Amino acid sequence: MRNPTMRKLTEWMIISFVIALFGVLPLVLSHAGVDPPTGTASYYTPTRFSRTACEEKNGSPKLPDSIYPVAVSDRLWDSGAGCGRRFNVWCISEGSPHFCKTGVVIKVSIQDRAKKMKSKASDYDVDMIIIQSGYAKIAFPNAKSVPIQYEKVP
Repeated sequence: MRNPTMRKLTEWMIISFVIALFGVLPLVLSHAGVDPPTGTASYYTPTRFSRTACEEKNGSPKLPDSIYPVAVSDRLWDSGAGCGRRFNVWCISEGSPHFCKTGVVIKVSIQDRAKKMKSKASDYDVDMIIIQSGYAKIAFPNAKSVPIQYEKVP
């Protein structure tokens, strides 16, 4: 016959293990080895009178100076649902370290669909076309496009 104290200790250990496994494991897995999405970016020079697709849809909200407007691929555009979504974006040095300004992160807000833009940059197969002033913060302007990583922010 087992010792009642040992039995209670064993039950407590099993319950603690199950709670730890199901309580902590999802948190660990959600952050373990998950890199932010990667893509490519180019830049555009704004024109004075061009309205973005988001302005046509939602009016003309003014962005703070610290947030750069961006036109995006259809995947990020999400049939227009992407309007206003914000991302932190940084250049990564995959094969083009001389084009990236390392350690610099900018915040962008989706304002347009890349295919709609009448820009040389829209000819490139890129995920984001960043306004030139924002692009110049993360990459040297002699690069027509650069590899990026990005993460959605509130």
